[in-house]
Amino acid sequence: FIQVVQPGMALNNEMIMRRLHILILILSAMLMMGCKKEKPAKLNITGTWELMDITTKAAQIGEETVEVVITFNADKTFSLSQMLGQGRPVEYSGTWSLEGTKLSGKYSDGKTWGTTYQVALKGTVLTMTPEKEGAESYVYHKK
Repeated sequence: FIQVVQPGMALNNEMIMRRLHILILILSAMLMMGCKKEKPAKLNITGTWELMDITTKAAQIGEETVEVVITFNADKTFSLSQMLGQGRPVEYSGTWSLEGTKLSGKYSDGKTWGTTYQVALKGTVLTMTPEKEGAESYVYHKK
């Protein structure tokens, strides 16, 4: 396949074309091996998040202040504290699961969350958008 050229031996067109084809094949193989698809970065939502904003699509919340703090632990457990207005905080806990960008969970009493969420993470801002039609989107800031 490869022909050795001796000193004084002239290269003919066939030899040049053969070497050019070999060079193209080698370069193509190197290019293909160097173009591995990168896996998208895995979302890491562990930590404590404080609710910043609710985008309401279905109902008015009124003048009440809503305070929500949720902590997603590395062991796939969560704790959630929410308070509406001047009332007492209500505490919840359970487990969570993240498959790609789909977040779901189960409370410690065994009941599943009312919906699953599509999550987006940009720096210290976590946005949770319910898959349920007409529900609110929640924007959290990492504490």
